[in-house]
Parts: sequence; structure tokens; C-alpha cells
Amino acid sequence: MSREMTKDHDYRTTHALAIETSAALGGVCLGVGGVVIATRTFSGPRRHATELVPKIHDLCATHGVAPGDIQEVYVSAGPGSFTGLRIGISVARMIALVNGARLVAIPTLEVIAQNALDDRTAGADAASGSQRPPSEDPDATGKATKEPTQPTADASPSAAVAPSPPNALPDPATPPPRVVVILDAKRSNVYAGVFELADRSSWLAGRYQPITAPAEIAPARLFASVQRPCAVLGEGIRQHMTAVNQSELDILPYSTFAPRAETVFRLGFEKARRGEFTPARDLVPHYIRLPEAEEKWNQKSPAGG
Repeated sequence: MSREMTKDHDYRTTHALAIETSAALGGVCLGVGGVVIATRTFSGPRRHATELVPKIHDLCATHGVAPGDIQEVYVSAGPGSFTGLRIGISVARMIALVNGARLVAIPTLEVIAQNALDDRTAGADAASGSQRPPSEDPDATGKATKEPTQPTADASPSAAVAPSPPNALPDPATPPPRVVVILDAKRSNVYAGVFELADRSSWLAGRYQPITAPAEIAPARLFASVQRPCAVLGEGIRQHMTAVNQSELDILPYSTFAPRAETVFRLGFEKARRGEFTPARDLVPHYIRLPEAEEKWNQKSPAGG
């Protein structure tokens, strides 16, 4: 990542795109001068390859923004879906190479962490257990349940969820001082990061800042190391409900689990104003662990072989 001076650049007229393709349901956001103009969410899970570029075109055409007007692109860089991250990063690099847009890589776990602030009013639902996520952990209920990543609009809130754990957020109006974000890493592990709410005296007040580097770790080991009080969020809760329940950490509402393009935009704009750009040639997904296909290839093809 490079730091560029931005004092001569009028950010108030900067058109920017934010790309979020790290999760099953992706989206893209258009804004100017740090203000979101509009967002497009994909029509269904895993539609990144077919809908990302058309959604960008639709956003720009609807709001009279020519492709060459895009001066900055903020992209969710992982960890997350290997395929989704590759698609988002590739499109961001393409835009940079075609029209010279500057790129900002945003850690996906940091994007999700901010949901704890954005959705704190939804905490009342967490306290009642009405937004408890469906579990995909066989040990949580004795039988794994495969539910959609998004609840249907006409479904009863209690019909599609696992039994509510006792550790719901006690004060829905107060953001937790710390949060831990988890994504399923398979192999009984999670990708995780721990974040702390910035002190009010800090210029970063109103943001969760990382206090650990993203890592792959066993959930029980992770939760044992986290300082309390702390809340947990992220789509990995679905697959690791037993460990989450045993941790007795507060669980945030289901609506906070997925990353959002609007948050990528907000964090990206802030990093851009600090000059935290990444050259297109250096922008790569942050997988933490290599994709399984690459691991198998490396095992079959030793270095130098």
C-alpha cells in the first residue's frame, strides 16, 4: 500500500465506486464527495460474475456518471469467498488500468465490524432472540439445518431459526466496547479479527479499529482469548453456533452478519483521504489461507519441481 498526498485533489467532486463481493450476496455502491448516491445489491447469492459489471454500468448510467469519471475504487479485499474476492479485485483493477482510478483495499472483517454500530438499534431484536441466525452447526441442535443466507420477507421470524442462546446483547442501545468478527474457514476453524471501539477523544471515534491481525483459528481458542465485555458477529456464527454459545459472548443481530457496500465506501473514502492507495499491480485478495485447489497443487508440485 502506498501513501499519496491528496491536498491538491478536490475530494468534494470525487466520484467513487465501492465493491463488495466477499460474501454470498454482493453489491456495489456509487458516491461523490464521500456521500453515497445509490447502491445496487445483486439479485441472489453468488451472482458476482454475472451481475457486478452490469450493476456498475446501471449505477453510472442512471446517475449520469461516465466510466471515465470514476476516480477512486474501494474494494472489499478479504478474507471471504475465494471466487467472489477474485471477481471484485479483478474488476477494480480493470477500472484502474482503463481510466487511472486509484484503488483502496478494505479488510472485509473491518467492514463487518462497523455493523455493530450501524445496527445498534436492531439490538432489541437480538435481546428478544427474534433475529437469531439459522444454525449450520450439527452440534448446536443435533441436526444441521441449511437455510438461505437471507430470511424471506414473509417468513415467521421464529420459524427459520435455531433455539435462541442465552447470551443475547443485554443493552441494545449501547454499542459493545469490543467485537469479534468470525467467518467460516472450514476444517473446524474460523477467520477472525477482534476490534475495539475507538475512544471518543480519538479522530477515529465512531469506528471499530482492529486490535488483532486477521487470522485462521479454532473458535474455542479465539473466544478464550477475547477480553470481555465483547460481542460476536459474522456469518461464521451459523457454522459454529456451539462454540459461540459456550463462549457466552453477546451475539449481535442476524442483520449485522454480512458486509455492506455502503460501509466499504465509507471506510474507503476515509482511507483515500489519508492517501492509503494500493497500486493496481499490487492489489490482491487477502485470503489468509490459500484456496484448497492451490494447496493441493503445491503439495503435488514441490518448489522447483
